[in-house]
Amino acid sequence: MQWFYLLVYLFEAIIAYMYFSDNYELKLKRGVSLLIAVLLYVAAFAVNLFGNNNIIFNTVYLLFSTLIFSKVSFNISWKSAVFHSSILIAIMLITEILVESSASSIMHIPIDAYRDSTSALIILGIICKVLYLIICKLISVLYSYKKNNAVTDMKRTFLLFLYPIMVTVTLLLLFYMDTVYDISKGFSILFSGISIASLALCCFIFVYNQFLQKHENELVSLKSQNEKNEMNKTFYSLLEKKNDEQRVLIHDIKHHLSAIGSMDTTQQIREYLSSINNDFDNYDSIGKSNNKMLDLILNKYSMLCSKSNIEFHIDIRSSNLDFIDDSDLVSLIGNLMDNALEAAAKSANPSVSFLTKRERYFVVLTVKNTCSVAPKEVNHKLLSTKENSELHGYGTKSIEKIVRKYDGVNDWEYDDDNKMFTYNIVFNMNEE
Repeated sequence: MQWFYLLVYLFEAIIAYMYFSDNYELKLKRGVSLLIAVLLYVAAFAVNLFGNNNIIFNTVYLLFSTLIFSKVSFNISWKSAVFHSSILIAIMLITEILVESSASSIMHIPIDAYRDSTSALIILGIICKVLYLIICKLISVLYSYKKNNAVTDMKRTFLLFLYPIMVTVTLLLLFYMDTVYDISKGFSILFSGISIASLALCCFIFVYNQFLQKHENELVSLKSQNEKNEMNKTFYSLLEKKNDEQRVLIHDIKHHLSAIGSMDTTQQIREYLSSINNDFDNYDSIGKSNNKMLDLILNKYSMLCSKSNIEFHIDIRSSNLDFIDDSDLVSLIGNLMDNALEAAAKSANPSVSFLTKRERYFVVLTVKNTCSVAPKEVNHKLLSTKENSELHGYGTKSIEKIVRKYDGVNDWEYDDDNKMFTYNIVFNMNEE
């Protein structure tokens, strides 16, 4: 049975790694961090093996190993490391006690009935670790949500718990059959193998999901950084454009002043000023909303619409979105406008509208665009229309993440008669 106990310690190392990596930033490479966890838990197994199974000493040593692992591998304070390490060890002990006592009371099986059965002990031990994994991941998800106020995909994360729950029920049935019925040695070995493989698959599913979520977050962050870089380029391009316009304006003013100076009557001057008034209206300023970043973003898309012959309407009323951080504003509006321009460019009489307004405790942001084809959607969730769609769709996820961060809700609708797509976001500004 020593091989099984070693395997249990390895699973516990993997679960501890998942728990801390869910909530804290790694200092080391993933492989190195996981290797440290494995080595520390193998050392804890060796202490248990040669320490005559002293429960108190083994528990303290395992707590110490978890503490060292978390502190060495992650950016975490000593206080947090002690707290979370204690949580893990407490969950581990509680699940072992509850599973063993519950198995005896619910199934009416005396504890002594399976003490001498290797397969029953293995199944029961695996059930303990599956429940340990479920509770640790649940705490990790809730802690991460509270800490970050957003999780990449809460629904997908909670759906993952269905598998380990089903595994737990299945293992309980196997445990009951192994202890109540007189099954052959071959079936006992099969039951033990199924139990170990089930726990391994549970760990793999959660580790792989963790990898996918971090990969998605990295792609969203990379997209956000690219948007910032693009915005910086646009900023300098706009400044250069405005400087050129100002030089032309100054040159024109000199000619206008010269012309005015040659006039004899006030009436002539008034008529001349009235005739050139429209010329000055053509020189737009970057500042329109008193939010420099919003002005810059809107000027960028105004310029892009002009180049693509897309009609662009801006209506900023009682809100300039100044409660949103610049980096989030760039990602939010950038993704909304990129999608709008892409769809409008493929439609007849292309146009895009950008509207913000405040209504009591709410700020409403609306982006409308012409769209000749109804958008792809499943359960009212927008799907990417680009080739290799699995590599796209992060713009929509970025929008939803930012909306959640600022206590907002988002929805969209498509008017097939007018071929118009509308994306609405409502932010709750009630501070109570």
